[in-house]
Parts: sequence; structure tokens; C-alpha cells
Amino acid sequence: MQKILVVFEWQHEVHKIRIEIDSDVKRKDLMQAIISYLNQDDHLQLNESDIAIEIYHPVVGFQTLMNEDEIENIVEIFGKRIRCIVHDKRIGASAGQRKEETLLIKGRFFEYDPNGMEFAGKNLIIKEDCNNREEDGTGLNVWDGSLLLARYLERNQKLVQNKNVLELGCGPAVAGISAAVLGASEVILSDLEYSLPLVRQNVEINHQSIHESGCQKVHCMEIDWFNPPEVDSISSISQQKDKAFPQVILIADCVWLDELVNPLMNTVEKLSDLDTSILITYQRRGKKAHDIFWGRMKEIFSSIVEIDTKKDCNIEKPESIFLYMCHK
Repeated sequence: MQKILVVFEWQHEVHKIRIEIDSDVKRKDLMQAIISYLNQDDHLQLNESDIAIEIYHPVVGFQTLMNEDEIENIVEIFGKRIRCIVHDKRIGASAGQRKEETLLIKGRFFEYDPNGMEFAGKNLIIKEDCNNREEDGTGLNVWDGSLLLARYLERNQKLVQNKNVLELGCGPAVAGISAAVLGASEVILSDLEYSLPLVRQNVEINHQSIHESGCQKVHCMEIDWFNPPEVDSISSISQQKDKAFPQVILIADCVWLDELVNPLMNTVEKLSDLDTSILITYQRRGKKAHDIFWGRMKEIFSSIVEIDTKKDCNIEKPESIFLYMCHK
């Protein structure tokens, strides 16, 4: 068996592992290495039958590595640098066993093509960087929540047309660029600094469609949820001094780690007022993050409306992904 080195590991209710492997690693070798690594935590003590493993494939997304799949060479299919999601199948079992939830991401539900997708009569091109090695790899991916929000806006264009729009935690900026293409007055795409080169690239790729929509300006701005800016500093970069900024806040699938939920919600609270519409797509993952998220939602907003995308605009979606319209 070749040496398998875990180079990134993310624990709480979530086990997300980044691994570098040599050639000729079989499925069973990978399973044993992951189990051995996780079992360094005395509280886990997993067996092979206790877990399901999903490996990220750059073309089709996360694929389940089934116990019966006797893959002779993992490298040939997934490459030497792979990302795994580990799901504890004991969740929901009898009392006395672990009650925590572990992240399980299935393959992408919504259609996504990095070379272009038909969108409101235009060709929307959003690139992702799923193999980024500097950060945790998730902030530069296109997730289902952003695709759902973009498609919902496509069918409800008045929500963003002639509005000043801010996207928080934009990643590749699917939702924010979609708003610009649909005719938002101005758009601010915000995330941490490491994401912004990709954001700027995607804005430039879609420059013609954005210009034709009448959107006056798309700004790329670093916003750290742990140190959010004042509303005045955001308004100051707008070319429309007579219009509030932001009128609409977009948040697409940003509720992930429990320690980031409060900073995110603090930022939303700080940058919104009674007239701000907040659209949030949310995919339930860990229980702790879910509880914090809903506690803050009820604390901040006087109105929280779950949108039935199938009924409202004939958009099918996974049961685990939700779309909310919120107001203070």
C-alpha cells in the first residue's frame, strides 16, 4: 500500500478530508486510511460499515465510493489530489450512539456548464476553481444553492431590476452576476480576498451581457464577516448617490460551518434595513449550524417566507435546499 497523507481535515459535525495519494491505491486502501485517521478521535471509533465516502470528481461532482466498488486504482479516476466527504451512517440510530450530523453532499442537482449556460436569453459563463490549494477549496466552487437562486431570479427579474444588489460570500458569483445580467442598477460582489481574482474573471467574461442589461457597474469588494464594513462605506462606492445600497442582499449556500454562521448573520444585520430584501438559499447540513442559523434568522427578521419554487416558477429542487425571502 502506498502512503496516503491527509493534508487537510475539517472536524466538528463535518468530516471533510483532502488527501494526497500515490499511484496504485485501491478503494479498500483509501477506506482503511480514512478510518484510521478519523479514529484518532476516541469519540468516533468507526468501522468500514459505519461510513459512506464521497469523492469529488471535477466533471460530475461528488460520487459515492460504495463498499462493494473494488476500484483497482483511485488515481486513474480521481487524480492524486482528492477531496472526500465522510458521512456517518449511524446517525439516527438507537439512543446512546452519536447524535451529531455529518455533512453529506450529493452530486450537483442543477445544470451547470463552465463553458456557458442559457440564461435569460444570454450565455452566462461562470468559471469555478474546484482544485484551489491555497484555501479550503469550497469558496471557489459553484454550488447548487447559487444555481437555484440564479434560476429563481431569472423567473422573477423584478426582484433585482433597477436595484442595488449586494452578494455576500459570493464565491464564483453565480447569483450576483446573474442579477447584473438581469438588469440590476449596480452590484457588489463580496467575499474574502482569495476569491476575488476568480470573481473579477467571471465579471469580465460576462461583461457584454452585463453592459447590454443596463447594469451601470459591478464592484468586487472584500467583506470579512468577522469585521464587516459600515453601510456608508458600501454606499460610497456606488455611482448612484440618490439610491440606497444595498436594496437587495443575496446569500447563496453560505451556511456551512457553525463558527461562521453568527459572523454571517451579524453582517447581514449590519448591512440591511427595513427596506432591504434578503434572499437566502440554504442547504441543511450539520445540526449545530442549523440551530444557530435559525435562531439568528428569527432574531433578525420579522418576516421569513419560504419560497415554493415548484409552485411559484416550476423549478424543481432537492428537498435539502431551501429558498427564503426575509425582511426586518
